[in-house]
Amino acid sequence: MLTLMLSMLMAATPDPDAGRAAPPAAAGSSVAALLDRGAEVGRPFPAKHDARSMATQRNTGKAASIQALAAAARRRGLDRATDVVAAEAAFRDMLLAEKLMQTLTDTIVIDEAEVRSRFDRDPDRYDEFDISHIFIPSGADARSDADRNGAARARAVVAKLRQGSDFAALARETSADGTTAADGGRLPLILGADIQPTFMAAIAPLKDGQISDVVKGTDGYHVIRLNQRRHAYSGPARDRIEREIRTREMERLLPKVHALATGAE
Repeated sequence: MLTLMLSMLMAATPDPDAGRAAPPAAAGSSVAALLDRGAEVGRPFPAKHDARSMATQRNTGKAASIQALAAAARRRGLDRATDVVAAEAAFRDMLLAEKLMQTLTDTIVIDEAEVRSRFDRDPDRYDEFDISHIFIPSGADARSDADRNGAARARAVVAKLRQGSDFAALARETSADGTTAADGGRLPLILGADIQPTFMAAIAPLKDGQISDVVKGTDGYHVIRLNQRRHAYSGPARDRIEREIRTREMERLLPKVHALATGAE
């Protein structure tokens, strides 16, 4: 249920700078094919901005077992099997392509001034929101009795809260979100960029401790309490902005990747 509630609240909101340097369609298809191929085995070469050590990800015991089995296979001549030779060649090609992609992405430089500027100019997108909600289910048909009853129940919840009822207690008593209800309706911290516009419109004007009016979701009604809005230039917000900048810069590199892939360079 928590996953469902988060999916209802969250949105894949686009990067505000996305699409300003759209790559040619041919380049996109070439890169998509390359990335699809690489996704089958993951990223063998960590990027410079990935601080994780490959050594910490390797299970030494499992690696030793694989090496022993591979040695046994070689003794039986299985390394010369047609399908093995073809797979090795394909994997080698993938590694080389991945290494080339890494050399290109390693040229991307994150400008601190741009990161800070984006953070400051769009707080609704990059602030963190600590919110709780009470969920009242309804019918899919907005004209149905179930929907009208759900809306009436949600309005009654708002009325009780306006009269001073405790939000957490009311969530435990009335919310249909069984996962969060036990915790007073509290949801994990979420960036504004990941909140659906409908919900963001209700949350953004709130001050800490205030509750929203009734908000219509896809299969019910929500009453939302803003516990705290955090305007912090660190952690998730900064990471999100850097990812958006990297994505934008990778889009700008696509023509070069396409040229390399087609031998046009």
